[in-house]
Amino acid sequence: MPRKNKKQGAAIAAYRRLKQINSALMAYAPRPVCERLIKTGIADQSDETPRHCHVCVLFSDIRGFTELSRILDDERLLLTVQTSSERQSKMIEAFGGYVDNYAGDGLMAIFEGHDKVAKACGCALELIGAAARADEDGEPVSVAVGLHVGDVMMGDVGSSERRSYTAIGETVNVASRLCDHARTPEVITSNAVRLALPKESNMAFEGLSSAIIPGIEGHMPVYRLRRC
Repeated sequence: MPRKNKKQGAAIAAYRRLKQINSALMAYAPRPVCERLIKTGIADQSDETPRHCHVCVLFSDIRGFTELSRILDDERLLLTVQTSSERQSKMIEAFGGYVDNYAGDGLMAIFEGHDKVAKACGCALELIGAAARADEDGEPVSVAVGLHVGDVMMGDVGSSERRSYTAIGETVNVASRLCDHARTPEVITSNAVRLALPKESNMAFEGLSSAIIPGIEGHMPVYRLRRC
């Protein structure tokens, strides 16, 4: 093979390998990061300006995980978490949201746009129903969900060598605490979510005893979301 053809073949192989690496790396980043990198390339992103956003934040968590860790071997336990995360992630994407980050047996998701609350509420109810369905790839699990809507700051956090794109602020903290407050399996929301959901939706809110949310002054009204 002529030298020129060899160089072309090597360049094509390197390009294909780079695409494979990029595809693999994209699986470790939230959707906004992937979209930004595709649009602007992989040049230095450190000057990306943080932005204020009004979003609906969803937290989900596997209940009884400590007990599962006692009765399942490590391999089966990991498979169960992977199966649950995969199922939830696909459902979140189907409802127009994206996973911001995974944390052990739980995850945080973001919904944006004018219909963000309706999408998040519909997704949350589907999550708790789907989680209990067992298959050959994992044990059935119980999932609790917390939802809150409000302002956040979206941007990069971390070091110059490793960064994460995430949302921070009181809205995120409240959503996380609402998930902690949830029993199994249920969706617990704030009053802000209740007020933001369109009246014509086929969902209803059951008022619960107000909760003390760490970082929030006084008691906060909380609601259990259900289908009508």
